[in-house]
Amino acid sequence: MLLEDVEHLNARHGDTLRLLAAYALGDWSARSGSVVAIEPDALRLTVSVGDEVRKSALRFPAPATCRNSAHVQLRELVAAARQQAPVSLPVTSLERELRTLATLPTYPATVSAADWLYPGMRRILFSGDFSSLIVPAPDAFMFVMVPEPGRGTLPPGFSMNQWRAWKGAGRPSGAYYTIRRSSAQTIEMWFVVHGDGPSVGWWARNAKPGDHVALWGPRSSFAPPPGTRRLLLIGDDTALPAIAAIMDQSALPKAVWLEVAGEQACQILPIDRTSDVNCVIREQPAGTDDTLLTLLSSEHLPSDNLYVFGAGEAGQFALLRRSMRERLQVSAGQLHLTGYWRRSSQLKGGGR
Repeated sequence: MLLEDVEHLNARHGDTLRLLAAYALGDWSARSGSVVAIEPDALRLTVSVGDEVRKSALRFPAPATCRNSAHVQLRELVAAARQQAPVSLPVTSLERELRTLATLPTYPATVSAADWLYPGMRRILFSGDFSSLIVPAPDAFMFVMVPEPGRGTLPPGFSMNQWRAWKGAGRPSGAYYTIRRSSAQTIEMWFVVHGDGPSVGWWARNAKPGDHVALWGPRSSFAPPPGTRRLLLIGDDTALPAIAAIMDQSALPKAVWLEVAGEQACQILPIDRTSDVNCVIREQPAGTDDTLLTLLSSEHLPSDNLYVFGAGEAGQFALLRRSMRERLQVSAGQLHLTGYWRRSSQLKGGGR
């Protein structure tokens, strides 16, 4: 898991961390807990009991081999802590969130069209019965599950629960991607294509009408606090679908900062009089350019009533997130910058 997961848990789920901290110590008088690190085999915490601060660790039931599996192990820890907790201890924020996620359905879908928006970005239209789908926010995203190369199709009725429970080789590839547009019969997504081996991005490069996939969700992250009057949207090519959807649906004034592969990427956005777009063509490999940090240092950004949303390479956006907090002094609720991908591996999907 990433530094942003640690920051997210500490900023948004203090009540859940208190539950885990008390469970780690076996002492339900623990006042609070915070995450120090999330390692492949354990969640490391500091715990406040009375006036004392202690260090503790909760071992995962199984090693976490990737970000998704770390999330699964965290869910297991929360469930184990709840089983031991006093009945009087209230349900926590993360538990409520997990209960909501457990109700999300998996939709079987078929590719009905695929074309290139520009070199490296593929638009894919899925058909299916999406009449029950509720889009919670403009950046709504779904977990896309596709068959491994050479397997042809997914098992009948394949679901997110089956994907999570799959052991061993041959599990379908899966990653999160943003819904660009949707209707009761169609979902449009944009995919940054990448890689030569099994991945959703590799699949998207070769997708054709008639291909079958499974879509789970949707979820969302875009949540401007009450009183927001201005938006700052930041991203690389992978954030274009979310930024474009927000530009479509929000009437608030928007400053948009983009670092993209080429001029064509800038031209697919729905620019109108509410948008001030700064689109820079990167000269370095994706995820290594300092364009966005340079923009931050050069622009005057009053933080009052501002909501900052964006995504890109995980390491690059961790630096940007820290710099924005220091420079703007924004609250946790005013800033959501996340890693959609990492240079060494795919995280949430190349087109999310």
